[in-house]
Amino acid sequence: MAVQTGRLNRLAVLFRYFLAIPAALAVGLLTTGITIFWIVTWVATLIKGEVPGALFEANAAAIRFSFRLQAYFAMLTSFYPPR
Repeated sequence: MAVQTGRLNRLAVLFRYFLAIPAALAVGLLTTGITIFWIVTWVATLIKGEVPGALFEANAAAIRFSFRLQAYFAMLTSFYPPR
């Protein structure tokens, strides 16, 4: 996937920050929940000997969402990634 760049309008950047506030709150809650989730993953890994696929995918999705929000805040591109 190629990154597309474009000229950023200052008002649009301000508006994007306001749009990102609910996502930032969700990431805050997600970070708190993921800490507990890692403990569950650790116990499951101790018992099973490997990270269960569903737990790995859930953890990867949470980290992916957090990094997307960080990139959105940093305004690396004027386009928000799909999915």
